[in-house]
Amino acid sequence: MNQPVGKGLLGYLNELEGTLRVADISKHFRSVGFPENHPLMRTFLGAQVRHDGVHLGNIYLGEKVDEGEFTELDEEIITRFAAQAGTAIINSRRFERERRIKTDLRALVKIAPVGLLVFDAKTGAVLTSNQECQRIGGDVGSQAMSWQETFESITLFRPDGRQLPVGDRPSTQVLQGGEVVRAEEITLRFPDGRKINTLISAAPIYSDHGDIVSVVVALQDLTQLEDAERMRAEYLGIVSHELRTPLATIKGSVVALSELAQSLNETEPLQLLQIIDHQAEVMRNQINNLIELSHIEAGTLSLSLEPTDPTTLINDSVREFKRNHAGFTVSQRIPVDSPRVMVDKDLVSQALRDMFAHAVKYASAESTISVNVEPEDFRVKISVSIANDRSNAPERPELLEWIRFEAEDEAKQPFEGDGLALTICKGIVEAHGGRFQAERGDCGRGITFTFTVPLAEDLYLNEGRRDDGQSNGYAFRSVAIDFDSHAVAVDGQPTHLTATEYKLLCELSKNAGRVVTQDELLQEVWGSEYRGESQLLRAYVKALRQKLGDNARAPTYIFTERGVGYRMAKG
Repeated sequence: MNQPVGKGLLGYLNELEGTLRVADISKHFRSVGFPENHPLMRTFLGAQVRHDGVHLGNIYLGEKVDEGEFTELDEEIITRFAAQAGTAIINSRRFERERRIKTDLRALVKIAPVGLLVFDAKTGAVLTSNQECQRIGGDVGSQAMSWQETFESITLFRPDGRQLPVGDRPSTQVLQGGEVVRAEEITLRFPDGRKINTLISAAPIYSDHGDIVSVVVALQDLTQLEDAERMRAEYLGIVSHELRTPLATIKGSVVALSELAQSLNETEPLQLLQIIDHQAEVMRNQINNLIELSHIEAGTLSLSLEPTDPTTLINDSVREFKRNHAGFTVSQRIPVDSPRVMVDKDLVSQALRDMFAHAVKYASAESTISVNVEPEDFRVKISVSIANDRSNAPERPELLEWIRFEAEDEAKQPFEGDGLALTICKGIVEAHGGRFQAERGDCGRGITFTFTVPLAEDLYLNEGRRDDGQSNGYAFRSVAIDFDSHAVAVDGQPTHLTATEYKLLCELSKNAGRVVTQDELLQEVWGSEYRGESQLLRAYVKALRQKLGDNARAPTYIFTERGVGYRMAKG
């Protein structure tokens, strides 16, 4: 038998999707040879190695030991072997890919700027902890301690100083309800007395069967950020002190020179001194604004909240404004039965006065400032607007940018820092949990400022609007809701809910038996601007569960549909 030359038969095997059995290679039509130095053979049995329809390679045999031909049994055996080989090759590739991913992940976890901790959901053992976690916690952040030991070693506190119960800790919430906890500000107190302010996030890891197998906890140390903010505040304090001293000297010198100019009956020098005095006062106000802005940006603005009548709040602000702007008319439209709001009276009054002052800069003497108050479920919307018969606003996409642009127009009277003042107004409103918006009128004429503030927490539910649902109530087990009277009872006892909690409960109960998505709830209860604020929704669901006596781990009334929303039991 002559040795074939070429690779025709092996190439032919590549074209097939089954096996190739040849009794005499030299007689096959594709028998043109094999690779150089290939052993001589007469018989041939080959099969493709495939997996899920993908050709991975070939396997072939030649010259049986007994010099007989390959049989159908041999063909069946090689077919099974090729299938097993395909599975082994795919598994090997997957293993190598997963090994590389794990190696890369370990490297990322190791150098991550936040502490990462992974607990086993069943045993509580620490599976992974990175260097940053160990730096923050010392032995507590190492794998030497179990989940239970870690919790027993660390005391957690809320930002207001209240101790966090074990059931409210982020990892416990994940284990009980399967919910993702995002960026909760928590202070950790360790056995050695150290205290560290952190942002903690936690999330579950599920098995293929939907069971929680482990919990990932991420801790961000806020110490460096707090130190930076503190240094900036201290720097501003030093700068403000250094600037206030020469400003006081300038103002004192201006007063002395003004008296001298008056005695000499010099009109022009007197006018110049008045300008200097006025600009020095502007600089002093700007310095004070910068200090206040630094507190807003650092989140350290102190609020003294108290239930306040919006009519009194606005009247006081208007009266203060008119002391320096007696010629302007202020029109007020405030409902007689407006509910009280929970605000820092001094700060909100300051924001209102700044809005009045800015509106005046773009008004004629005949303009009227309008102040409107409109209750909106769990909040109150206040708007300050002024109509203007002259257009002096260039096209700008953002009002605050337009305001700053206007200040650079030398043809107009400068507004003397109102852009900064409006930024402070926005910060004050947002510190109250509200929203601040500024809009221009048609063709750039006039300005309207709108902001919201929360209702007082002691507001009774029957002060809200009546619901328009077809059913007048909901009842299931121990919980009863009367939509007409806005009354909620648990075990026959009245239960007090805030206006927001009640509205959320109504949305869930009116859709009982159906999953309501997170965005649907945020849209209906808070408004479209709150879409995506899942952390806010989760906090209110948690509060509702507590007041209804519900258990997040084994709920009776409010069920979490992971990654979708919430469902209330059908009454």
